[in-house]
Amino acid sequence: MAINKNTTTLILAGGLGTRISPLFPHIPKPLIQFGEKTFLELQIENFRKYGLNKFALLIGPNSSPFEKIFKNSKDVSLISENERTGTGGAIANAVKVLGLQNPFLVANGDTWWHGNLNEFLNTDYPIEKLPCALATRSKNEKRYGSLKPIHTSHLYQFADGDECSHSFAGLAWLKPDLIKHLRIVTGK
Repeated sequence: MAINKNTTTLILAGGLGTRISPLFPHIPKPLIQFGEKTFLELQIENFRKYGLNKFALLIGPNSSPFEKIFKNSKDVSLISENERTGTGGAIANAVKVLGLQNPFLVANGDTWWHGNLNEFLNTDYPIEKLPCALATRSKNEKRYGSLKPIHTSHLYQFADGDECSHSFAGLAWLKPDLIKHLRIVTGK
């Protein structure tokens, strides 16, 4: 699936930011300032360079800091949850709220990708091959979703153990019909 004018990018921005909260106790991690702009503003600007122009920020119950920054944006919508439902629940909620029918991108709101994302974003993946996620080499970093190769050098599965050589890099193509099978659990 390659980018087109209707591609929606869901940006996961509702996490608790527990590791960085001692330094920024009242600021959501994606809204930390880098010079004149927040990390999230810089991330969206970077995505626009690749032709993406439709964004939904998946945020937790406290939407006011995001509203202050994005209230006048025509291409950024905010989708907040009353109860935390985790990553899958936030994505399922967004698919429902936005009525998504076509493949969409999901991006971690606290991740910066070095290099050129053009190949990942603009390769015409057959829709039946989705989901498709960006992976990065790692040294068995379990915290970020460890992946181990299966069958080919381009196919991985989530796993634990010493055979893991890659981690999920925070960017994926998904399709709405995969999401409808999720069971949402609140309170995470």
